[in-house]
Amino acid sequence: MIEFLILINLIGYFINMKFIANPFKIFFMLWFFVFLTLYLTIDDWVEISNEFIVVNITTSLSVLLLSYILKGKTECLHSWRDENALNELFINRYLCFVFQIICFIGLFLAYYRVSLLIPDNIFSPVGYTKLRMSIGDDTVDYGILAYFFTLSFIVTSLTIILRVRGEVGSIRLILSIISSLSYCYLSTGRTFFLMFFCFSFAPLFVLGVVRRQHIVLISIVIVLLFILVAYLTGKGISEEQSFIENINSFLENLRSYTIAPVVAMNMLIEQISNSSIFYGEYSFRFIFVFLSKLGVYDGSVMPLIKDFVDTPYPTNVYTVYDIYVRDFGYFGFASVFFIMFFHFVLYEKCMLKGGFYVFLYSASLYPLIMQFFQDQYLSLLSTWIQVSVIYYILTSSSHQDNCRSRV
Repeated sequence: MIEFLILINLIGYFINMKFIANPFKIFFMLWFFVFLTLYLTIDDWVEISNEFIVVNITTSLSVLLLSYILKGKTECLHSWRDENALNELFINRYLCFVFQIICFIGLFLAYYRVSLLIPDNIFSPVGYTKLRMSIGDDTVDYGILAYFFTLSFIVTSLTIILRVRGEVGSIRLILSIISSLSYCYLSTGRTFFLMFFCFSFAPLFVLGVVRRQHIVLISIVIVLLFILVAYLTGKGISEEQSFIENINSFLENLRSYTIAPVVAMNMLIEQISNSSIFYGEYSFRFIFVFLSKLGVYDGSVMPLIKDFVDTPYPTNVYTVYDIYVRDFGYFGFASVFFIMFFHFVLYEKCMLKGGFYVFLYSASLYPLIMQFFQDQYLSLLSTWIQVSVIYYILTSSSHQDNCRSRV
C-alpha cells in the first residue's frame, strides 16, 4: 500500500513540476523522496501500520486535489508575473545597514557570553559538543541576543538583493553572510543553516534570478555544512573511523534525521486512542507562554522537546503533524491541507504583488521543507511574527517610488 502513497506524491509533483517555486511542487517532491526512501529501507525500521499509510494516502490525496483545483490559477500567476520584480523591490537601504551593524555587535556579545561559559575552544569538536550540550540543558542562554539570529538572516537576504542590483559592494555582502553563518554556528543546530539559506537565496529563486544549477550548488553547500556539524558534534563523522566507515555512519545519521521522524509519527498515532487529546495546548503553546508571562495563566505549558522513541534509531521529532495530532487526534492530519492552502495564498501574493511578500513567501519555504522533520509553523509562531514585522519595516513604504534610489 505504501507504493500507492509514493505514486500519489509522484503524480502531484509532475502536475506541478513546471511552476517555479510552487509550494505544491516542493511538497510532493519532498514527500515522494521521504516515502520512497522509507520503502527502500523498510526492513530497517519498526513495522509501519496500514493505518498510518491510509492516513497519509488520504492527506496526500487531499493536497493533490487542492493543487489540481488551483492549477489553473497557478498558470495565470506565471503569465502575470512581472519580469522587473527584482528591480521594483523596495528595500530601506539605510535601516538595513543599521540592523547589519547591530547584528555584528550582537555576534560579538554572543561569542563573549559563550566564551565565559564554555572554557574549551568552541571551534574544536570537544568545545563545540560542550556548547551544543550546554544549549540543550539551558546552561548557555543567549537571552535577548537570540533575536539577532533571525534578524541576521533577514538582513543578509536583503543585502543579497541589494548586491545583485549593484546598490552595495561585495565586501558588505560577504561580511553579512559571514555574520549569518557565524550565528548558525553558535546555534549548533543544522536546521539554522537551512533557515539561513531559505531566507537568503530563496528570494532569488522565486524572482527567477537563481537557476536550477545554482540550487544544486547551494544544496551541496548545505550538505557540506551538515557534514561539518556532524564532525564537530561527533554524530556520524569521526577522525577515528575510515573513509568508508564515515560515509556509512553519516548516511545512517542522515536517515535518522529524515526517515526516523516519519516512523516515530507512525508510532505516535498508534497511541492516540490510549492517550488524552490536548485541544490546542501544543499548537497554541506560544499563547499560553505569553499569557503565563503576563501572569494571566498559571497552568503548565507543554514542552517543546518531546520524549525519545526507538524507531529503532532514537528520535524525538515526529514530522509536521506532531503537535496537531497530539491536540486533535486524527483530525490533526487535516492541518497540512490548510497549511498548503496558506502557502498558496502567500505564493499568489508573492507573484502578484511582489515586494514584502517575496521575502515572506521565501521564508515560509523553510517550514515547508522541514515538514518531514517537525512542525515549524505554530511551534515557531513568535519567530514568524518577528520575521513578518521586520521584513515589513524594511521592505514597505508608502512612498516607494520616491524613496527608491541607487548608490
